[in-house]
Amino acid sequence: MKTMLLALFLIIGLTAKTIAIQQTIYLTLDDGPLPESKCIDSLVRVERIAVNIFAVGANLSSKEGRINYARYKSNPHIKIFNHSYSHANGHYRKYYRDTAAVLKDFQKNDSLLNPFSSIIRMPGRNMWRINGRSKNDITNGIEAADHLAANGYTIIGWDIAWLQDSITKEPSIDALGLMEVIEHRLKRRNTFTKDHLVLLLHDEMFCSAIMVNELKKLIEEMNRKKLRFAYLDSYPLINK
Repeated sequence: MKTMLLALFLIIGLTAKTIAIQQTIYLTLDDGPLPESKCIDSLVRVERIAVNIFAVGANLSSKEGRINYARYKSNPHIKIFNHSYSHANGHYRKYYRDTAAVLKDFQKNDSLLNPFSSIIRMPGRNMWRINGRSKNDITNGIEAADHLAANGYTIIGWDIAWLQDSITKEPSIDALGLMEVIEHRLKRRNTFTKDHLVLLLHDEMFCSAIMVNELKKLIEEMNRKKLRFAYLDSYPLINK
């Protein structure tokens, strides 16, 4: 009997350890809804993976924006979060000087989008405010981030961004190259929370057949490596 109990405890311990160290990817897409958002919607429905959308309310001012936002809302694999109403109108330094206006901009977006949670991402800034932990990329925006956090928002930035050339639209790195970077960062525990990696993408990158295939390739590699896809509202509050 003692032997059986010991074996059971060992199995439970190993299982708990496996769960604890499972590495998790949070796929996040910023700035939609955009004309290209329909392509992401189609891909996500096929791949059936957890995807986090940071939406900009001003983009719903067009009929196409509203149609693509409705696609987001009806997609069972997508959760929508707040990326501000105005996206700073492209003038980030000026935007972040007025912390009260920044708060109102996010509150306006809340009223319009009714997102899943109080998790937000600041436009043009890779800043974090979560469970007393923080990280800043530049000084402009720090006061605004603190003000948002003081008013109940959880701010999540990103660990790696998959970018593209603004002129050629070519990706900065292909899917396999990006996978190597992701594995390296996870292995070195060089992320905001170890074993958890937030990847930044943009809807507009994934409407060409080439880029759709690259994203499919990346997802296949992540599945092959047994990485878990998750929503940001399950992001760990403690850096274990």
